[in-house]
Amino acid sequence: MKWIKSFLHKGVMATNLKRFVWVGGTYFILLMLLLPLRVLMTLPSVENYYFNDQIFTRMYAFQGEPFQMFLILTVPFVTAIVMFQYLQQKSPTDFFHSIPLPRKTLFWSNLTSGALLWSVPILATGGISFLIRSFTELHLYLESAMIWQWMGTSLLMNAVIYCVSITVGMFSGVILAQGIFTYILLLLPAGMLVLIAYNLNSLLHGFSGDFLMREEYLLFSPVIRTFGLYADMLTRSEVQGYLVACIILIALSRVLYQYRRMERCRQTVVFNGINMIFLMGITFCVMLTGGLYIQLASRHNGIWVFVAYLLFALLGHFIALAVLNKSFRVFNRKSAKSFGIYLLVVGAILGGIVTDITGYEQRVPDPEKVEAAYFDWGFWRYHHKWDDLDEEGMDYLYRQPESIEKIVALHERIVQQKKGRFLRHHSYNGDLRGISLVYHLENGNRQIREYTVPYEEYESYFRPIRELAEDKMMEYPVLRLKPEDVSHIEFRSSELDKRKILQQEEAREVLEIIQQEIKEADYDVLYGEGSHRQQGSLRVRLTDGKSKAMAPYYGGEVYVVRHPEFETLEAWLKDQGYYEDVTVVPEDIHQVSVQMVQNEEEWELMDRNGFMEVGNGITTKEKEEIKESLTRYDPFWRRDDHFPVYVVGFFDEFDNQLFMGTFESGNLPEFIYLQ
Repeated sequence: MKWIKSFLHKGVMATNLKRFVWVGGTYFILLMLLLPLRVLMTLPSVENYYFNDQIFTRMYAFQGEPFQMFLILTVPFVTAIVMFQYLQQKSPTDFFHSIPLPRKTLFWSNLTSGALLWSVPILATGGISFLIRSFTELHLYLESAMIWQWMGTSLLMNAVIYCVSITVGMFSGVILAQGIFTYILLLLPAGMLVLIAYNLNSLLHGFSGDFLMREEYLLFSPVIRTFGLYADMLTRSEVQGYLVACIILIALSRVLYQYRRMERCRQTVVFNGINMIFLMGITFCVMLTGGLYIQLASRHNGIWVFVAYLLFALLGHFIALAVLNKSFRVFNRKSAKSFGIYLLVVGAILGGIVTDITGYEQRVPDPEKVEAAYFDWGFWRYHHKWDDLDEEGMDYLYRQPESIEKIVALHERIVQQKKGRFLRHHSYNGDLRGISLVYHLENGNRQIREYTVPYEEYESYFRPIRELAEDKMMEYPVLRLKPEDVSHIEFRSSELDKRKILQQEEAREVLEIIQQEIKEADYDVLYGEGSHRQQGSLRVRLTDGKSKAMAPYYGGEVYVVRHPEFETLEAWLKDQGYYEDVTVVPEDIHQVSVQMVQNEEEWELMDRNGFMEVGNGITTKEKEEIKESLTRYDPFWRRDDHFPVYVVGFFDEFDNQLFMGTFESGNLPEFIYLQ
């Protein structure tokens, strides 16, 4: 057809394929080694593999296949380089454009030749895979749809990298620069997002860069998305987006090729209009990188952050000018003017952020306009709604008006008590907590905030939230169980190997008791200073059907802490005669030794050794005093801000240490005071 001949020239394409067949040949050989050959080698011994029904599916789903992903990111790039390398060299440029062919014919012929070099190996590998599946037992382990999916994904991601590489080559006149710019552009969406997000973390009180990093915005980078294929294959919207991007890039490349001045082939950037974009882009990225480094190194000190912005912007401007001019002699009136313009624009933006011109920092939603709210110490559970206890699952959103009002009250207090715009992690010797908030508003928007606050100062606001029935339902999976979900319950003591298994009838009775205990427990029992003191634990084993649903998340059982304050549960154990079977009692301990640690050196030595010698310090064998020690000791090693620290060890009759812990200075047993 004549119109095809006007776009493609057989002679040019034949020459390209002869010269660069090694690219396609190498790619084909590597794909054959990675897929069909491995399949043939694995099939005879497939029954020896633990997951034999998945091994071939994993191969064609890019799972455990980093070299396949590496080839996707390199082969089309190399192909684009060799197809249009004449644009970066003066003699080949003059030769090619002296041929009596229009530029559009050269462009489409070279582009099509390159596409054939990387697409034919993929199609051939897929075809051979289909043949192997037809004539071997592979059809028992691999669906044909997986091969089609592998071919389509490989072709599309290769096309994206290929089109980006060609587009970059159109405005670059140096091969090395083309390579660097290509991968910068491929990483640019995600990289720029990371830099901006984490810089805003310190500049904008309440902004959450971590939240953005957990969203799907990073997948805008083809490089990151390629390496993410092992976890999730491309969605329909992604396929459509990448196809549109390829069409736009090809059209842009065609326009750039038509208007490219061939005599500028040795220049880093061949279009004057792009020079300024490159200059300002490099300056901005280096500035953000330097600012982020200073923020992390100086704990978000505002003064040094702005000094870093200025110095690193100057450095970035110098680097960009040196690359463009291929010389270090770049300081002149023109460069000073461009840097001045940059400072004015960026300064205005930073000024608007610092003064909170949009009111972002003071914006707290009206509880009546909030449909649901998320509150936790991080965004993990918001992004990974992995709980599968209920048929509908848990999304960890508070929906009751009372719950939303308490969360908004906490938010308002944080905004009112802000102690400094740039001091997110302000100096504080106590326990700092990261507060993560997400509001789902009635207009369909979301409001996201993240703060780091002193736990003690805000405990009065955490308390009413944690005592909510809605909160307990989220925090304690055992509350969402029904009696018929339970197979048996195993009690375990906290320190010694004492355990008891309750079969189904008693287990279901205990389930109702423990559910009621948690519902009635207050904040101090579940989260207060003494919440880590426990009698032991319960492991609620689920029935087979429930266990299968829960296995990926909880291993088929739900863990519950047994607090001493669960009086109904403790009474039930005593009534049934099980209490001493699952609890460390004074009769299990021969003697207790309390040693006072005087200084940092002694503390580190004991902490490192993990034991203490009996006889040092205060020793007792009295059962009442041992009972008091068991009640008051802290299984977690806690050290006050000052010495001495009281370390307690529990020993058997052979002076073997059973376990150890510490006493808080205000919670010492009476016998220590009497010594």
